[in-house]
Amino acid sequence: MDRYLKKHLETKNIKKSEVHVTDEQLIMLDFNLRSDQLYHIEVNQKRLGFIFIDEGRSRYEEYTFMVFLTYDLEVLLVRLLEYNETHGVEITNKRWLSQFIGFTPDSEIQHGRNVDAISGATISARSITKAIAEVLKKSKGLKKAGII
Repeated sequence: MDRYLKKHLETKNIKKSEVHVTDEQLIMLDFNLRSDQLYHIEVNQKRLGFIFIDEGRSRYEEYTFMVFLTYDLEVLLVRLLEYNETHGVEITNKRWLSQFIGFTPDSEIQHGRNVDAISGATISARSITKAIAEVLKKSKGLKKAGII
């Protein structure tokens, strides 16, 4: 995760800190939130956004991915952190993942419509498209609960 952020932000001076969530805030969410899923990202003591780490399911295995969002809930970066399938690995391609940049919770994200299909990775491409849309929905809930 750190390597992707350093390359994307073109600096090594990045501070990553866990987002602390109170019990009262957790009650306001309609999904389970693990303590290792959210991180604030700072550069030169200025918060730029946050990282949401989540999991999705490909054909046989689960994969782990991160979405870097602004506090206005706009996607800045998507990267696969762990992908163990032999098929569908094309979804790890940075160029393909870049099409998610700019999406917000109000975006209508649809595989094959505004997200390109990938030959040989249909299940994985659909899965991560759906997973990113879900992260955006969850992020909207985080903002409403005052967590981010």
